[in-house]
Amino acid sequence: MCKSKKLKTFISVSLAVVMVASVFVSAVASDKSNVHASGKVPKVESGSGTSQTKQLASESKMKKAAAALTGEAKESKEAKDKDYYPVITVPGINQSPTYVYDGDGYPVYTSNGEALGGSMFIISADEAKSNAFKMLAAPLAKMLITQKDNGFTDTVYEYACETFKYQATDIEGNYIQDLRTKVFDYPISQMEEKDREWFYRMLPVESLTDVIGEDKCFLFTFNLVGNILKSVDNLDEYIQMVKRTTGYDKVNLVNVSLGGTVFTGYIDKYGWSDINEVVNVVAALDGSDLIADLIERNFRLDDNFVYNQYIPLVMEEENKNRALGHLLNAAIRIMPKEVFQNTLTQAISGVLDTFILNCPQFWAMIPSDRYDTLAQRYLNDGNHEVLKAKTDEYHLAQLRFDDNISDGIESGVQINNIGGSNLAFGDVEYVFFSIMGSSLTKNSDGIISVDSTTMGTTGAAPGERLPAGYVQAKTYAPDPSYSYISPDGRVDTSTSVLPDNTWIFCGQHHEVGRNTIVLNLARDLLIDDELVDVHSKPDEWKQFNGSCNNNELRRYRLKEALMIDMSTLSPEDAAELQGAIDQALAQINSHEANQKEADAALERLTNILIKIGVRTAPEEKKSLSPLWETLGEILSKTLLKYYGANGFSDGPVRGIFSTAA
Repeated sequence: MCKSKKLKTFISVSLAVVMVASVFVSAVASDKSNVHASGKVPKVESGSGTSQTKQLASESKMKKAAAALTGEAKESKEAKDKDYYPVITVPGINQSPTYVYDGDGYPVYTSNGEALGGSMFIISADEAKSNAFKMLAAPLAKMLITQKDNGFTDTVYEYACETFKYQATDIEGNYIQDLRTKVFDYPISQMEEKDREWFYRMLPVESLTDVIGEDKCFLFTFNLVGNILKSVDNLDEYIQMVKRTTGYDKVNLVNVSLGGTVFTGYIDKYGWSDINEVVNVVAALDGSDLIADLIERNFRLDDNFVYNQYIPLVMEEENKNRALGHLLNAAIRIMPKEVFQNTLTQAISGVLDTFILNCPQFWAMIPSDRYDTLAQRYLNDGNHEVLKAKTDEYHLAQLRFDDNISDGIESGVQINNIGGSNLAFGDVEYVFFSIMGSSLTKNSDGIISVDSTTMGTTGAAPGERLPAGYVQAKTYAPDPSYSYISPDGRVDTSTSVLPDNTWIFCGQHHEVGRNTIVLNLARDLLIDDELVDVHSKPDEWKQFNGSCNNNELRRYRLKEALMIDMSTLSPEDAAELQGAIDQALAQINSHEANQKEADAALERLTNILIKIGVRTAPEEKKSLSPLWETLGEILSKTLLKYYGANGFSDGPVRGIFSTAA
């Protein structure tokens, strides 16, 4: 729920650079759009807690139009008059702006005058580009000329370390740079307008704040490379601040993605006395196998995937075409096989050693069943005792999680989980994650496995169904015929700690902020006292839902349409515009996620906006013809057949003119 811009990929001569640079460019994109709305010096943690079309209306009309998007949430006067506990969002990995300060306590600025920072990765684009030339150009040329390593892969390691230096951590788990995270110690209603816009862009929860009020909605932030134990303590301090500010004795928590990792540690240390209700939205309650795979170096490295499938998939996500990817499959063979493999190893090692292996919060993202093996491998060397004490403490919280949840239920806390399922890592978006080994085995939302987001739901491997004859682990006492197995036979919520409070959107990607139906459910779980579990309103909110991305419809088209003065249109056009608006509103306020309905509403609204001159018809983008893609695929497969994993200088593994199978 954290992607702010389309990821761009920077491809060089090796798969290693594809992987590392994909992370790099996503960081640069995040810096430009997510670093604090203004890019100016922010208020930071210091010990305490485009428009796509022409301007159509005034600011007041824009706000009125935006409010119309949440009409369903406002329909009940009883709901508006009801008193609600304040809501704290514990956000995901890309929603806590953090900045670099120098040794004198002043913010560091980039060449364009913006504060150096980011809400995910903190990388200086200027330095990365300059260092790429200074550090890599000569060793790369020497390696290509001689077809020998000659220190090139060591330089790749040094470059990776230098690139991620701003978020480096030492062997005790402390970040080395002076990093300060922006703290919002006030509600959304008191944010500056640019911050409010950023907040709603990252967390589009207008339908909730319209009901409970922005003065009861808060955003907790925490440093990505911080100490998870400190993040837990900071969350408690933040909760106490919200209680003092609002006068309430309890709060509601909405934990999103990485926020679930903080929540797991929080309830273990501080319990439930301050919590009224919890809604976990695609929350990493038991880590993600993506992180464990990266640390374990568990990758899909079979020849066909690496030299034929992977790079074209990455390029297709960026360019909507695989042709360039197939050409790059040929280009990477200018490196000898051994050098290529060492480049991959050294690039990953540089990222791990600088950015991940000494960071307690990344260790907290390792699933509990994989922690011991990885801790034995990396933390039992006699140099990491301090760090391991921190990671061990959090790991105990993971192991006690089920019991802690049971304690919460017994104390009267309402807890619900919303997760996505039936995708492999790298499906739909962030396709470069498809190289992770667990992408072949873990049922997930493309980023986090379903067993983590939903407290133990069982999921079949991607593309598969639960075994024939599979029997659910539990039955629903009031109705033993109730099935906890999804209609498609791929997930079983009966194995969850909370089977009756687990909601699955089948086929839904992790970026659920693009699906208003997920947001509608989260809202209703917080404001509707009658919606206590999946059996409460089965005709309204089914336990198993579909998938949907209606972000374009909600964020742009509908707002544009709602600002139009109907009196300026012909009766025919006004009627069609109103019909398209009604269809769009029905879709985004729906209780059923259906991509076909979302696409139909978007198409109808777009067409009438084009007809009345508000939008222009999209220009056809020039792209490589299907012929080039086909020829590229033939080239890629031919090289794979005769060279296998070899570089050109290694020679073919079989004769070019061989007729052998």
